[in-house]
Formats: sequence, structure tokens, C-alpha cells
Amino acid sequence: MIDPHGSRASSERRAAFPPEEFIERRERLFEAIGNDGYALLQGAPPPRGYVVFRQTNEFYYCSGLETPGAYLLLKGPEHRAALYLPFRGKAALEEGAAPGAEDGELVRAITGADQVHGLERLWEHLAEARIVYTPHAPAELRGGTRHDLLLADRQVALDPWDGLPSREQRLIALLRTRLPRAEVRDLTPILDEMRSVKSPREVAVMRRAGQLAAQAVREAMRVTRAGLREY
Repeated sequence: MIDPHGSRASSERRAAFPPEEFIERRERLFEAIGNDGYALLQGAPPPRGYVVFRQTNEFYYCSGLETPGAYLLLKGPEHRAALYLPFRGKAALEEGAAPGAEDGELVRAITGADQVHGLERLWEHLAEARIVYTPHAPAELRGGTRHDLLLADRQVALDPWDGLPSREQRLIALLRTRLPRAEVRDLTPILDEMRSVKSPREVAVMRRAGQLAAQAVREAMRVTRAGLREY
């Protein structure tokens, strides 16, 4: 069986969260943004160097997809969810490559999305938007709280030799430049409220994680002895 995400952990997450879970979450987002609203989520960029890719919490929560450089657009007027992906090219899924724009059937099976397109179609499908929701808070990755991420962004912004805005702020600026008639609103409060209430599947995963953590602690206690180093 091909693992479309290239890792055992990804396969386990897919087993825990079927496409129906992501469809239910997006339905709640559609209710929040209304029939006139659009919601745009930006996935994590490709990793630099020999680092295992990890999708942002927010993007994965809404799509279940772990392809680098992906975008998710919820189109309120059509009530459709579309994913915009880079093309995979010659990289083979069997060798661990993430699904690309040419893998529409597979991507829809993973995410339950209505449409899959290449990145070049995104601005075309946003052109008529007058209200666009997108997260303003930093995207959460591995091992970082929002407080830590905001602090790091402020430090970069205050650096006279750097001063670059965050990735989220760059996207907001692009939306305002390319869609001058659209109102850009913050999606973060909506996502925060949704994620604070766990679904039955999420509760089951959290309980399983707690059980595994307890087993690890008991095993650590069992093998501990005087002079044993932490590592």
C-alpha cells in the first residue's frame, strides 16, 4: 500500500481521522464565514535541509493533508472546499513524495475536498471575493506555543538588519494588494473556538496518547537506577 504522506505517523493520523472528520470541521467553518465569505488557509512551506516535513496544526485540522506549499480555499458562495497544490512532477508517491496537483483523486479521498487544482488557479478563484478570512496568528508547528511564535515574529520585525514580516502578514498584504476591494478578516478566533471543543474522534486519540505516555513513564521508572543519565 502506498503511504501518500511518506511516513508511518502520517498513516496513523489518517486512520484516526477519516475524511468525514475534516468535512465536518469545514462545514462549521462555512457556517461561521457565511454565504458571502471566503476562507483561505496557507499550509507550511517546504522544509529547508534534511528535516521531516510537518504540516501546520491549523491547515491539517481543516484538511488532513500534509503536502508542503498547499492552500485551502473555502468558497462560501459555492459552498465548496478546494485545495491548491504544487505539482509533484516526477517524484514518486511510492518513494514518499507528498501528493501533488495531479493526484486529485487521492487528495479528495484523504481530505473529502470538492476540488483539487494547481497553485496557479488560486488567484483566479479568489478574484470575486469581497470578504476573505485568513489566520492572522502565527501557524503552529512542532514544539512552539503561540506566545513563543508571536515573540519570535516581533524580534525579527524589530531587527534593523532583517525586519521581515511574518508569513501570515505577508499573505495578508498580498491579499490586500491583489484584491483591493476585498475585506480581509481574521480567521484565528473562529479556528480557536472550534479547536477548543474536541470531537469524539479527537477525544479517543487524546486518550490513546495519554495511555501511551503513561506506559512510557512507567517504563522509565522501572529502568531508573542510581547513576543512570537522563539521555
